[in-house]
Amino acid sequence: MSIDPFTLAVIQNALIGVAYGMKLMTMRAAYTQLWKEQGDLSCCVMDAQGEIVAQDPTSFPVHVTTMPFQLQGLIEGIGRENIRPGDVLATNDPFLGGTHLPDVLLARPLFWQGELYGYLCNRGHWADIGGMGPGSYSPATKELIQEGIVIPSVKLFVGDALQKGIVDLIIRNVRDSSVAMGDMRAQYASCFTGERRMNEVIARYVIGTIRAAMHEILARSEQLTRARIAGFKDGEYHARDCLDGDGFSEEPQWIDARVSISGSDITVDLSASSPQSRGGMNCSRASAISGVQYAIKAITDPENPPNAARERCATRSRRARWSATARSPTACSTRPCARSPARRRPRCSPAAPAPPAPP
Repeated sequence: MSIDPFTLAVIQNALIGVAYGMKLMTMRAAYTQLWKEQGDLSCCVMDAQGEIVAQDPTSFPVHVTTMPFQLQGLIEGIGRENIRPGDVLATNDPFLGGTHLPDVLLARPLFWQGELYGYLCNRGHWADIGGMGPGSYSPATKELIQEGIVIPSVKLFVGDALQKGIVDLIIRNVRDSSVAMGDMRAQYASCFTGERRMNEVIARYVIGTIRAAMHEILARSEQLTRARIAGFKDGEYHARDCLDGDGFSEEPQWIDARVSISGSDITVDLSASSPQSRGGMNCSRASAISGVQYAIKAITDPENPPNAARERCATRSRRARWSATARSPTACSTRPCARSPARRRPRCSPAAPAPPAPP
């Protein structure tokens, strides 16, 4: 089904408006100042394949660019065949595609006449998720379980009915239950509001047009991104940067990026980076890819609304030696994530030894 440019622009901005409205509602209804004033949360609209079609304009790159990975983890954990209208899915597991435990993802599957056509996602940084340190941060953590409660793939709602047992289990494991409950309500309420807004858009343009628009938004964004990449000089590029330590040692923690450009493809290899650390500087695979995608967006198409198109332009993202196990701490994962493309000038001593070569 073809769609004219004017209708496409209207629908794209309507979807962005849905995501932005979700965030604004969450901020108004939230209890924690972390959300009400800082807005440390992000919302997005995804298609049925779990690709980001639209996100709120004030979202955090590490939040939204990791959501597709975590949504896939949610779907696999629950079972695609078990997802029904009226569900709300939840997780905070960094190794299902998340970031760190305080970032809790809620996802609302979208159905129209019984057929799944997309998802609404809301990820927010909770003020506390349990663990050994207030705010779920502590330089003494050596394993993930010390940082807070790990929420696996669960259904927070079934048939639009809140699962009280699941909620009680989560809320009982954080320090301020009233704030946690209020923030959770703000998150899932925004999903319900976003669904009503999506229904209004569908009622005006019909579901076939919405599906076509979602596909065309990603296709055109990919074309534009690839055109920009094709203008770069083909070749191999290398940069590295490091963190001063991992909380237990002053040994530099290296982020080594080897970038290959060929035509309209970019390959980013992070496998020569330092191995897993004892402290919370470990970065999940999704977080590392998020840092790479943000850098690609910044140098190719910073003006237009972001979506999943840039994910299609990287042929691979290798970081095998830097991948943390499912028990390693990730509280400070945003530090290496922000430096993973080695965008900034190295702070570490030039005399510091480079990481060992990958096996």
